[in-house]
Amino acid sequence: MVLRHLAGAVIGLVVTPVGILVFDYGSGKYLQERARNFGDAAITGNLVVMALGALILLAVAASARLSGLGPVLAGLVWGGLPFVWYLVDLTGFFKLSRDLPSTFFWFAVPSYLFPLVGALLVGAGLGGRWRGTVRTT
Repeated sequence: MVLRHLAGAVIGLVVTPVGILVFDYGSGKYLQERARNFGDAAITGNLVVMALGALILLAVAASARLSGLGPVLAGLVWGGLPFVWYLVDLTGFFKLSRDLPSTFFWFAVPSYLFPLVGALLVGAGLGGRWRGTVRTT
């Protein structure tokens, strides 16, 4: 039982920032291409990258089936803490976010994206907690 929760916590804390950055990179490139030229030149590839980031985050939410602890921790650490930091120290938040490898879309509007992802992951974790009993064979 402990290994299940440990694995869920590792999945939530390690995989979530990867999904966020992959989605952020794809959406940022998508917005740049749409702003530069209104054609469909490189848009398909960017949508694929966005979908890959969304699938990674979906895997974190689905890990609630293994343990609800993972998505709850991920929501608090990667959604709640950055949002609180954004509220408390706006200048410091944006100074660091400019140095990250992918700061196109995600960090442009942290006032609602961080709490949104945090709430969805916490909700997935809590929903996974009340899914019923796990039968071991």
